[in-house]
Amino acid sequence: MFNVFVPLRGGKALLYNTLHRGLSCLNPEQVQKYRSLEQNRLCGDAAETLSMSSQGFAVPADRDELLETQKLYGQSRFNDSHLQLVVAPTLGCNFACDYCYQGLDKKHGKMTEDTRQKVLDFIDTNHKNLQSLEVHWYGGEPLNDRQSIYALSDMLIKYSTERGLRFFASMVTNGYQLTGEVARDLEKRGLAWAQVTIDGAKSIHDTRRILLSGKGTYDKIIRNLKEIVAQTNIKIVLRCNVDNRNIDQAYDLVDDLAAQGFSNSNVTIYFAPVQTMTEECLSINEFVEGKRSYAEKELKLMRYAADRGLLKFDLPGVFNSICVGVKQNGWVIDPSGNFQKCFDTVQREDLKIGDLTQSPDELANSPYLMMWRSWTPFQLPTCRSCKLLPSCGGSCAYKFIHRDKTEGDDTQLPCPSLKFSIAERLFEFAIDQGLVTHADWDPEHSKTTPEMVGPSYTQPRLDAAIAAMDKDLEGFENRAANLLARAQSDTLPESVYAKLGRSKTSLADMAERRLNTSRDARALLKSR
Repeated sequence: MFNVFVPLRGGKALLYNTLHRGLSCLNPEQVQKYRSLEQNRLCGDAAETLSMSSQGFAVPADRDELLETQKLYGQSRFNDSHLQLVVAPTLGCNFACDYCYQGLDKKHGKMTEDTRQKVLDFIDTNHKNLQSLEVHWYGGEPLNDRQSIYALSDMLIKYSTERGLRFFASMVTNGYQLTGEVARDLEKRGLAWAQVTIDGAKSIHDTRRILLSGKGTYDKIIRNLKEIVAQTNIKIVLRCNVDNRNIDQAYDLVDDLAAQGFSNSNVTIYFAPVQTMTEECLSINEFVEGKRSYAEKELKLMRYAADRGLLKFDLPGVFNSICVGVKQNGWVIDPSGNFQKCFDTVQREDLKIGDLTQSPDELANSPYLMMWRSWTPFQLPTCRSCKLLPSCGGSCAYKFIHRDKTEGDDTQLPCPSLKFSIAERLFEFAIDQGLVTHADWDPEHSKTTPEMVGPSYTQPRLDAAIAAMDKDLEGFENRAANLLARAQSDTLPESVYAKLGRSKTSLADMAERRLNTSRDARALLKSR
């Protein structure tokens, strides 16, 4: 059910399985055999059938691929051996970007020593099965509070070393303060990669990503990148935020990066559409590219960058987009020690889950946390029928849970751009691998279509998704109500209390809290 079939000229085709990541270029005879398999018949050639089965293109008729995929998804999402922390030591920033989803009026406070200790205490008290620990430094601009990054890194590395945990770190930064010296200090503290944003060549970037003083930042960032490449092994992922004000000039950035010597180095680039994700950035909605239009322009930019050694086409991963928001062992921590479940809400104290002083049992009383944890693409009709489900994992849960805070295409189309360009991307990868030539592309029949990948979200389908989420929360509410009733009527066997390690009174209290939480979560969801 996860095969993407891309017709090519001459009766050939590309065939890609999004779950097993198998890719083949089929000749006309193989296309006919595959069509026979699609109709649940053997293709007449046992070796050919075996080959298609090994790549995931063919499975036994009685095999439930969707259930197997859901189990694989659960193994990643609910893995309690890995802890992912997104830590914002400050929300303050030295830049004044007009499209910032945190807004321009940011709090400039920094993380205290007491809060840093509480981070460590929370890990030690509540996560006993860890094998690895990942920290992603975030902000605002995280390097505005370098002291906290260094201090907390040293604490977490010491803790990990003493317990035999694998530790690694990453960072999102505007790059202005990421000099070679700072990069060396961070590399010693486990930093493996950093995302640095550049929005175009100097003439464009210096109108969009400026200091609070209004001064441009391009030259300083380029100098820093050169130092990092020369002095460290840190991987730099350049993010180019694009909207209809700069997307056509992004080619100039690629040319300049190549001229500056970054081709085929540890610097790569990707392009990201500016989106009206929060209420703080709705003012730039008029500049946002439409999702389908963006997908087409993005592909051209990717090809241009790949030809200049700044990007490599690859096959989509499997559940790479399971973000901190939906992971059971994933938390976003703000400078005050509050918990969030999403990068996009870190500035909103009213959307917090709780704080570092609370146990997981206490945090579970948050209706916002219940919404995040109840969300899954496998309960959403449109996602369940999509062949790209293993590739995108339902994309961005925020766009469902907080859909009232987005505008434009992001409300109507939660799907990533891959949904509208998968055929073209597979073809570009196949070109680079020597599997096809440009002459194989059929402009009329090869391009991505809904029939190829599955239906996209529309307002009615999004409404159906929200209804499915509500139904899941209703089930939780009913189970909590049943448990409360049985606890209050004393009809539960003693073995239940023993297994849960709770008295009759504490179990009833817990059930009542869960009941109220689920009702609050449903009310919040319906208000969206």
